[in-house]
Amino acid sequence: MSQESNKVVPLSQANNRKPDASQSSISDTDLAKIGAVIEKKLDSQNSEFARVNEELRREFSSKFGRLEKSMNLIACQFEAMRTGESEDASLRVTTDSSASDLALAEVKINSEDYYTYVASLLAEKLNVRIHDITNMVKMFKIKDNPDYHKKISTGKKSHTNKFSEEAYLRLKQAIDSGEYSPKPPKE
Repeated sequence: MSQESNKVVPLSQANNRKPDASQSSISDTDLAKIGAVIEKKLDSQNSEFARVNEELRREFSSKFGRLEKSMNLIACQFEAMRTGESEDASLRVTTDSSASDLALAEVKINSEDYYTYVASLLAEKLNVRIHDITNMVKMFKIKDNPDYHKKISTGKKSHTNKFSEEAYLRLKQAIDSGEYSPKPPKE
């Protein structure tokens, strides 16, 4: 490149300094090739958009159909209960979401609402010593089961062991069945 082409040119002289039009023009053949490439790219994107759109439509239809089925089933169960045709609204429980009666959603429950007992409250409610609660928790591996137990942090280094209603029922069943024989608490 020449030194002259790097200089700043006043606008009044810009037209005089333009490169020759024949040197910078794109031929009609080149334009047609560029247009074909752009058209091909757009067609590809449109077909991908159509494929994704169809996939989303199918997924939505499937989920909407399950939700509608669930709502109809619940309505039928409530109607049967209202009219006395059914004593309860029994539904099939399964981990296979495609075979379940209801469309399921994840439900978050506050730990404090689910794990309501501490060991001393369990002991008081079951009329046993805290030592017996500790023994039963170990014996029946209550702490290994998240349905029964959760360690809840109460500070940077401290925690409390909380137990669910299911844990209470399991311990009560163990005492009632004789699976565990506690000593009565001191009065």
